[in-house]
Amino acid sequence: SDYWQGRAEDDSDPPSVGRMMRFLEPHRETLRRVASIYGKPLLFGECGCAVRRFQARSPSGCTLANPPDEDEQAVYYEAFFRTFKDEPWCRGFYFWRWTDPLWDDPDRSNLFRFSPRGHKAEKTLKSLYENCNR
Repeated sequence: SDYWQGRAEDDSDPPSVGRMMRFLEPHRETLRRVASIYGKPLLFGECGCAVRRFQARSPSGCTLANPPDEDEQAVYYEAFFRTFKDEPWCRGFYFWRWTDPLWDDPDRSNLFRFSPRGHKAEKTLKSLYENCNR
């Protein structure tokens, strides 16, 4: 379980899947080496990004100081999935906070949460999983 940065601190451009994938690439290489050294596959036990602007700079530390940004979260999830899914050592993902009773309310516009549920990232993940074996 870990949260890897998908954006640089000085990256103020709108989020893009390609840029985030390039930023995640060194982490992929590190994990590839770890899997090789231990001869074991890896499972992402916890990963994700909150629904906040610039959250991909520090995915593990949600700050409410930044405004809501569903695009940032959706792009992060897509970049993360695409970066790691085809690695032979990758056995899957647990994207953090899919459901949470604190935030499982009928108000799907609640943007103070990590869950992709009810946001653009939910549709992104659904599409990625539906198409991953095609």
